Amino acid sequence: MGEHVQSIGSALIGRVAASSGEAIRVARLAAGMSQWDLASALGVRQPLVSKMESGACGVGLDRMCQVMAVLGVTGLLIHPRTQEVEFI
Repeated sequence: MGEHVQSIGSALIGRVAASSGEAIRVARLAAGMSQWDLASALGVRQPLVSKMESGACGVGLDRMCQVMAVLGVTGLLIHPRTQEVEFI
């Protein structure tokens, strides 16, 4: 049973990571920024922004708050049933 719960948890984290990455991409484009611009504002390299947007790497709470501040986003919703992330 432990492996099953771990598998479900991993799948959920993967869906949230992919959805948060898509939300970052949409907000970045709405702000008129390139991946290079966002990376520079965050003090990271562009490949990390690409990985965040593709869901290839998770985005921790601290980093998400930095991204939101740079992009002028004031809120974040995670829909409980779909695990979709939406900036508000």
